[in-house]
Amino acid sequence: MSIEYTDDPSPYNVYWNMWGLPMFDLEDPAPAMYEFRKCREAFPNHYIKVNGYDPSPMWQAQRVSFIAHRPKEEPGFRLHRTLYSDGRRLKYTLEAYATQRPAGERYREE
Repeated sequence: MSIEYTDDPSPYNVYWNMWGLPMFDLEDPAPAMYEFRKCREAFPNHYIKVNGYDPSPMWQAQRVSFIAHRPKEEPGFRLHRTLYSDGRRLKYTLEAYATQRPAGERYREE
């Protein structure tokens, strides 16, 4: 398993920062929970994701991933709509309100 964190909640952001090193061959959840708590203490206003890997032959890949911690205040997303010049095509994109601030300051307490 591994723990990752970010302050950019965009669904297109696939590059999160890794907390420590991946943990292999865990038989007790205590070390994983310890690392999760330490990450949450260090980054209380970030998103924290837990990833689980399946090391069995023919898989050896990530099998589960979920957000285990969110900031207290989430400002939400803005929907941009672009109408192309031919008048027939629309393009929708999402942008988090938090990304209007610089990285590292997106979820600060005010």
